[in-house]
Amino acid sequence: MLTLIIIGVIGWAAIVFLDKEKEETARHAETNSKSYGEIIYIDLEKGSFMLSHGVRVDGNATLFHHPETPNLFTWFSEGEIRFHHLQDEVKLTVWMTQRNGQPKYYVKNMSVNGEDYTYPQGRFSSYCKRLEQLKKSGRIKGELGTHVTRSLVSLMAFNAIIKEYANFDDLLRAKSSHQRELLLKYDAYIAQAVDKISKEQKASKDEREQESRKKSEQKHENRNEERKDDSKKQSSSGYTGSNYDIYLKVLEFDSVHNVTFDEIKKRYRALARKYHPDSPTGDERRFKLVRESYEHLEANFPR
Repeated sequence: MLTLIIIGVIGWAAIVFLDKEKEETARHAETNSKSYGEIIYIDLEKGSFMLSHGVRVDGNATLFHHPETPNLFTWFSEGEIRFHHLQDEVKLTVWMTQRNGQPKYYVKNMSVNGEDYTYPQGRFSSYCKRLEQLKKSGRIKGELGTHVTRSLVSLMAFNAIIKEYANFDDLLRAKSSHQRELLLKYDAYIAQAVDKISKEQKASKDEREQESRKKSEQKHENRNEERKDDSKKQSSSGYTGSNYDIYLKVLEFDSVHNVTFDEIKKRYRALARKYHPDSPTGDERRFKLVRESYEHLEANFPR
């Protein structure tokens, strides 16, 4: 997913003018787009826009493009941005707060086909992770999830550029050179946002793997303690002789002399079937003793 994001947000020219297979998309863009100076834009409050792969977007945002930049950018506002694809709909609720006198935009809620997901303020990576899970489970199509993820990344980057222009009209009235400079920064901020999400997801994955290892190690330690306890119980039950004798008796050998490992293996399989908890003659405790005795003999019995 992140590889797709790194390619960049959707190129206006690639979508509208250069892709002959998307003539319907081109007509749609030409009908709803406006221009101011060199900037071409579409107000999504007044009309939807067809993205690639049949994904349609509308809501409280403006898509815009400058001819000297390859990408399609988003100017966000408080409200909702809705993405539609076939029967699926993803809705982002965007809100604005003030931090150190500067506006900051966040995702307040994400709704996927009517099911809501809410994460702490600023946790864009959590929404991206959820979208990836929904894509893998087949609950939404990959194309839809990719476009929503791109919008989340753009929103992260958007918080950096609104320091220079308070609203979209100010950007439209700026000099063309200033517009190009800002959009190049927007591109750079998007790349930084992608890198940040990637690192957060990797850190989260590493944390889960570390927790899994700890649980596995604890389970192994508990198992060793249980084996020690079982050995003590076996010793106190009247068994005598070497460690091999004790474990051979658990495996129900009448005589512990001249036993081969092949005989041990054969006896273990028979007893495991007999005492397995799912067997009519099952005995969970006996099954556990048989298994642990065999494991000890398998590791230590001289061949």
